[in-house]
Amino acid sequence: MEAFGHALSGLALAQAIRPAWRPDETDGRRWLVPGALAALAPDVDAVSWLLGGPEAFHAFHQYYTHSLLVSAVVPPLLGLAVARRLGLPWGRMVGLVWGAWGLHLLGDMIASWPARIFWPFSREGVAFDLLQRDFSIGIPLLLLAGVGASFVDELRPQRRRIAVGTLLAAVAYVLCGPGW
Repeated sequence: MEAFGHALSGLALAQAIRPAWRPDETDGRRWLVPGALAALAPDVDAVSWLLGGPEAFHAFHQYYTHSLLVSAVVPPLLGLAVARRLGLPWGRMVGLVWGAWGLHLLGDMIASWPARIFWPFSREGVAFDLLQRDFSIGIPLLLLAGVGASFVDELRPQRRRIAVGTLLAAVAYVLCGPGW
């Protein structure tokens, strides 16, 4: 999945996980940026394009930061650091970062570009090949509509339901949709 779709999936998860909406809510939006950035974080290895060009990118992208081993260690540490820095509940923040990281891995595996989730034990990639291409415009558009609706003032009390519905709709699109 492309970066925009990853960030939107993290935003949808943040809308679903952050504390309950209150009319006097002032700090609720502090959950959104960590959600979006955590969903983008596994692609930090894409810097290999800048350092070594396309050959390095194809050699290193989706290896190290996309593995289950790294996913077991880095997201909890990152979540603890973010929670401490922002003064937010650490358990929920760790859940958000871990969930957003996991959504990134799933978002990459639905396409035909293999993610090496079993590194360092195997260099074989996993790709479910559910989409016709590695990038789909349908998923980001669906996520954008749902995340956008969760920010409408009149719908804000329902933002959790909207966010969960958006993520479920994205899953249904992947499993049953046209793949464009």
